Amino acid sequence: MKTDSKQKWLEIGYDLFGDYGPDGLNIKLISEKAGLPRTNFYYHFADKDDLIEQLLYMHSRMSEDFNTVLKKQLQVFIPDMYKLSEPYVKGFKFHRQLFLNRSDPRFNLVYVSVNISSNPIVLPKIIEYYKLNVPYSVIESLWTTVTDTWYSRFDVNKFEAAYLCGLTEEIMKTVLDFAKTKLFVNSIE
Repeated sequence: MKTDSKQKWLEIGYDLFGDYGPDGLNIKLISEKAGLPRTNFYYHFADKDDLIEQLLYMHSRMSEDFNTVLKKQLQVFIPDMYKLSEPYVKGFKFHRQLFLNRSDPRFNLVYVSVNISSNPIVLPKIIEYYKLNVPYSVIESLWTTVTDTWYSRFDVNKFEAAYLCGLTEEIMKTVLDFAKTKLFVNSIE
């Protein structure tokens, strides 16, 4: 019972953070949605910051699970990456809020760490898909730009593979076009 109520607090808190960001985390609202008394919150968490720390940890673990799926099933960058992403909409919404609120060092740290953790899986598929022939460090930088742009633009209400693929292709085209410019080429030499 104690574990179940804590899990409810975490799951509903995770959803609210994903929908509304850290400012949308309201103990009273979580209590109402969970059907639990507010006093129960303090049985599991010291305060709202403690809840946020545990949500960040939960998100990191969920991201590791997603990376495991990618390792096993990602064959072709597009469309596989986004077909595999569809069941993880809550995680992507949470991650987007980390990006949008990255002025908080905790959120930025988790956002960057999660992104970097998937690079060894995703970057080889990107290199293969786009037939890129530049140093790996350059691909990492380009992918960081694509990822940040993606999180700033994606519509959480359109979280389906076709939309996500199209958005990525559009952003990637712009980034790769820039990578062909003399300014970019000179910057990596």
